[in-house]
Amino acid sequence: MKLLEKIKYYIFPIIIGACSLAVLSTFQKIASQYPLKMSGYILPILAGSLAGLLFALLRVREKEYLKTIEKKNIRLNTIYETSQCGLMIIDANTMNITSANPSVTTLLNCKATDIIGKKCYDLISCDYILNDCQIKKFKHDNLKQEKSRIHFLNTDCYIMRKGKLIEIDDNPFIIISFMDISEIVKSQQLVQKANERVQKADRLKTEFMMNIGHEIRTPLNAIIGISDLLIDSEISVELKEDIELIKNSGFSLLKTLENIIDYSILKTGNYTKNESMFNLYELLIQMASMYKESAEEKGLSFVVQLDDCQYISVIADKYAFNKIINNVLENAVKFTETGSITLECQLSISDSPQINLRVSDTGIGIPENQNEYIFDAFYQVNGSIRRQYEGTGMGLAIADFYVRQSDGTISFESEIDKGTTFVIQLPVELSTKKLL
Repeated sequence: MKLLEKIKYYIFPIIIGACSLAVLSTFQKIASQYPLKMSGYILPILAGSLAGLLFALLRVREKEYLKTIEKKNIRLNTIYETSQCGLMIIDANTMNITSANPSVTTLLNCKATDIIGKKCYDLISCDYILNDCQIKKFKHDNLKQEKSRIHFLNTDCYIMRKGKLIEIDDNPFIIISFMDISEIVKSQQLVQKANERVQKADRLKTEFMMNIGHEIRTPLNAIIGISDLLIDSEISVELKEDIELIKNSGFSLLKTLENIIDYSILKTGNYTKNESMFNLYELLIQMASMYKESAEEKGLSFVVQLDDCQYISVIADKYAFNKIINNVLENAVKFTETGSITLECQLSISDSPQINLRVSDTGIGIPENQNEYIFDAFYQVNGSIRRQYEGTGMGLAIADFYVRQSDGTISFESEIDKGTTFVIQLPVELSTKKLL
């Protein structure tokens, strides 16, 4: 503080205070007929000086406080005026806009006077077409952050907004802050359209795969059937071997096509469960015999333990059962070079009838870090495996699909180079009728 300001704020009040009390003391002495002595003025002058000093201190402190408030107001006003976030102050009683910062007017391409005094819900709404405005309904609680829409004059844009209820001079106001997210919304819409096009292309591709699979399967069945007839006819051994090769190749191609058709059903979701009554034991024996021959050709032992499922007729989706067992057994035979494969079946009727199937092998196993991907279509533990083991990588994905369609569960335990055990639990309805 400069010297003149010190004189102004401290010396003058002290002098005025001292003189004031000295004058009052003189009037008092004259009225009381006391003698006017200089020693009688010491105490009034000191008291007046002290009062003047206290007044000066309070005045200086008040001035510093007002300067601090002014600086804060300037700072807040600068923030308000320069904020990239749109800010509006709304009278909570009338819902009129009382103030808007330049970001709002820039966004709306207008002047502040164009929107001051207007109802906030005429400007900002969740959807101005439906007239569904949460600000209009908002009185007591803070608004949640949400995406809204602004429609004003020729401006139509999306914002992300949030509101807070405050009190200023005992009057309720709502502060609305928002950011323009029109570009983000446009990008999302473009991404959504691109996704829709991709989904449509994927659907068309899947339908094409299904149609082509059905078209090729018919002539393939004819090739396999004619191969059987030729093998049974009187031809040379060399020709029979060649025809056997044609037949096996046809079976391999037919299995691939069936996987493609199953995968197409999986992708399109067009599968309809078809329950019927069938002998579970006979179905499992039939499926086991198909893979027992393949296993024994590789020098593997094939163990079947189905005693618990004998003489049982169930009502379930036979086609799904076939697909599940077929794909899990095929997977076990394919990835096992030495040792054995075991198929077990148990019937559980504790709460409701349930078939528990276990397929165990002593094959290459599954790394622990690959467990979450094992039921993904086209997935194989190692891409280089494709050169060693034939297949499309759809078997377990298809098995998992039909297990879920049957309201069952499939899980597995595996150890590298020691083998894998798949556990399949499928709910069934037991039949009291006998199959003919």
